[in-house]
Amino acid sequence: GYDNDSDSFFIEDKAQDSRLKMSLLVPALCVLLLADFLLEIDAVLAKISEFPNAYIAFSSSAFAAVAIPEMFFVAQGLVHHFSLFKYGIAMVLMFFGGEMIVSSTFGKDMPPLTACGWVVGILVLSLAASVVRDGLSVGARSTSGRLDDSPGNETPSRTPGRDDRLP
Repeated sequence: GYDNDSDSFFIEDKAQDSRLKMSLLVPALCVLLLADFLLEIDAVLAKISEFPNAYIAFSSSAFAAVAIPEMFFVAQGLVHHFSLFKYGIAMVLMFFGGEMIVSSTFGKDMPPLTACGWVVGILVLSLAASVVRDGLSVGARSTSGRLDDSPGNETPSRTPGRDDRLP
């Protein structure tokens, strides 16, 4: 059976002596993990054909496979705390899209350090604009909505919900 009311991998079937059954999330997760694994193999093989050093090709793919999921949670926390950061991410994606269009149309490539500088600059600018716009500081937000960094003011301004997985 499938439980529409929860997001758990296993459910207790009350009709059959409280037996534990898998929900449909388990096979869905297995299929996604298999697809991710196959795509990682494809990426490593493509890098090995491009780079003469197989160690660099494999280690960069392994690092990306480990770091990218964690970066999602970092970005999620930044979006939660800085209201304009999501627009910074959108600008970075538009920058990459524009760079790909210019590269394929005109054959002009931007130097990698220049592209990294633009990305970092856009993200820092979006964070700074959020701080200026929202008036954020190092302190915690009090229950009245104003900023207060006094000790003992760790009470959140709202009840933590399902999407509050990051500090």
